[in-house]
Amino acid sequence: MLTKLLLGRPTVVWHGLSVSYSARHLSTGQSFGMSRVITQEDVDTFVRLTGDSNPIHSTTAADGSAPNSKHAADKAVIVPGMLMASMFPAIIGSSFPGALYLSQTLKFRRSATVGTPIHATVTVSKLSGSRVTFDTVCRDSEEQVLVDGTALALINPKSDPTSTTTPDAVPSS
Repeated sequence: MLTKLLLGRPTVVWHGLSVSYSARHLSTGQSFGMSRVITQEDVDTFVRLTGDSNPIHSTTAADGSAPNSKHAADKAVIVPGMLMASMFPAIIGSSFPGALYLSQTLKFRRSATVGTPIHATVTVSKLSGSRVTFDTVCRDSEEQVLVDGTALALINPKSDPTSTTTPDAVPSS
């Protein structure tokens, strides 16, 4: 797993070569993945967009003021589980341009703190025409499962597997 930070900004690392896939070129067991380090800026943006004001996702007090106690200043900020889980549709949508994400089940196993390298993988578990079921999992750098579940996507069976978009999620190594 590779994760990079360039100039303090997160960089998503896609594994392998840049290619797109169609449903007809898939087989069960095939995996696609991406890695990233989620920053406090990422969490703050997610919190602002979703309205999730749970203080476990912030370094500030509930009223928006700066923390005024040593305990508050030293607390670890928890990455929202849905922010980690959003890596799954990013992988599928980038690997299969035009894919429709139909459903997702999630189990939140462990929390991750800001700055933790996170690796997301989707693995083809079932093929039914253009409907593809994926096993989904996010792991930390110690390979502990953070979030897992299954996703169902409608993949265009006629898409050109040689076309590319940037960035593409590709087979995970």
